[in-house]
Amino acid sequence: MAAGNFVPYEQGILDIANQTVDFVGGTVKAMLLTAAYTPSASADQHLDDIVANECADGDYARQTVGSKTIALASNKVRFDCADIDFGNAVTITAKYLVLFLDTGTPSTSTLLWYVDLNTGGGSASSTGADFDIAINASGIYEVTP
Repeated sequence: MAAGNFVPYEQGILDIANQTVDFVGGTVKAMLLTAAYTPSASADQHLDDIVANECADGDYARQTVGSKTIALASNKVRFDCADIDFGNAVTITAKYLVLFLDTGTPSTSTLLWYVDLNTGGGSASSTGADFDIAINASGIYEVTP
């Protein structure tokens, strides 16, 4: 699978910068979306903007993101987290992974980043197998101050 780079949702990055979203201390979740979703980093701001395109596979459930950090690395501010495991013997088909701050209310749960799971076209899938997302060694996203 040729996963692309994480793309920030504009409002999410602004909210992190303004400290209205706590990436490290808040509950960040990962969700999977189908190919029906058309990403918009500027228009999509909250969970209720995209939830209609969430995967409906029987084995699928949103996952809480662990080991979140913000650190200085190579003169860049790096956002990072642990790899994300959606299960070991699951059947899932997804095109996008989205990270969001979960407030418990879709209209206030801020979208943070998305990534295309198969830049070669089509969707990523598993049939009775692992569906894990390996986070790049450089983290989710880097900002040069």
